[in-house]
Amino acid sequence: MPDQPPRYLLVASNFPPVVGGSSTVYQNLCAVAGGALGVLTARRDYRTRRPHDEAEAADAGADYPITRVELVRPELAPAGGRRPPLPLRLASDLGLMVRVLITLRGLLRRHRYRAVIVGELIYGGWIGLAARYLFRRPYLVYVHGEELAGTGAGLSERLKGLYLRQAAAVVAVSRFTRQTLIERFALAPERIACIPNGVDARRFGPRPAAEALTRRYRLAGKKVFVSVGRLIPRKGFDMTLRALPRVLEAEPLAHYLIVGEGPSRGPLERLAAELRLRDHVSFCGQVGDDELAEHYALGRVFVMANRRMPDGDTEGFGLVFLEANACGLPVIAGRAGGTGDAVSDGENGLVVDGTDIDAIAGAMLRLLRDEDLYRTLRRKGLERAGKSDWEARWRELSALLARILNS
Repeated sequence: MPDQPPRYLLVASNFPPVVGGSSTVYQNLCAVAGGALGVLTARRDYRTRRPHDEAEAADAGADYPITRVELVRPELAPAGGRRPPLPLRLASDLGLMVRVLITLRGLLRRHRYRAVIVGELIYGGWIGLAARYLFRRPYLVYVHGEELAGTGAGLSERLKGLYLRQAAAVVAVSRFTRQTLIERFALAPERIACIPNGVDARRFGPRPAAEALTRRYRLAGKKVFVSVGRLIPRKGFDMTLRALPRVLEAEPLAHYLIVGEGPSRGPLERLAAELRLRDHVSFCGQVGDDELAEHYALGRVFVMANRRMPDGDTEGFGLVFLEANACGLPVIAGRAGGTGDAVSDGENGLVVDGTDIDAIAGAMLRLLRDEDLYRTLRRKGLERAGKSDWEARWRELSALLARILNS
């Protein structure tokens, strides 16, 4: 009887129905792994403290095993609320760790997982240590980039270094992330595999704008720029809003569609009102998976003028750029973080200084006016997206896991 294929356990809080880049990465890798990956994740959102109401239905449709515990990492303190006393926090964290360890041990024994993939460096690294020293399983850490933000000092930074050094290997989603790991944590380059994010070409592809959505957002006859992402400062939605009046002076039919939710929504809506842009901006909120590609299709150009924040927070890759390219949209990206692995200036998009309003507005106008440039970027964007399928990314990850087991 032939040996069963190797099986690996992914441990991550950020997994559907959680929305975000890392969640999308893990879901797609699991979907194409042919049963070689299982998942340990959470029933509740550590940010909102609410249960994932859609989790049961989402898990039922998966063709790989998903196990949920209450939480995989500690909850965030409520915004503006008082944090519990330290002894209570420690007791809560210890109870969480014990529950995760009991579940982890049961899964490793029942499914005979041969290695563990840690999906969150800061709050998941300890699980890797437990896998290695308690259960004799090697682990690798998946690093997206935003978890490397910070001052580079303190206990958290020392723990990151410990988790990374004890891992059998580290996956970086971009060359920027890989170089940061080398410089800040003195990791040997050969221990870091750069595996860029992919895109699901079956889900994202060129299509006509849906009439129902065009009516919903009153876009008939408009020249639409679209952004998709969590509404947080590093994404640069505020700078695009500030650039929009300059675009409107030359192109009065321009319209800006913002798809996503996040803590910056209120400030962004107030900024749009201050700039008198209410008739030229649509805040769509979070949209379902079944409507996301249709929202990309409403745009002529995708824009996310990301920037590096003062605390070091920056974009690790920018999966949305690939999704937009797959839908036939040229993109505008900020020159910060790991977006260089997703966007090449003059090939599949334009790269600008995300802190320069004039540069952002200039790029937006170029892609409305220069048809030759637009067609070139669109064609090359489709080509790049076509070469970035998840099956290829899984083959790279699978080969890395096999090397770990054979070392």
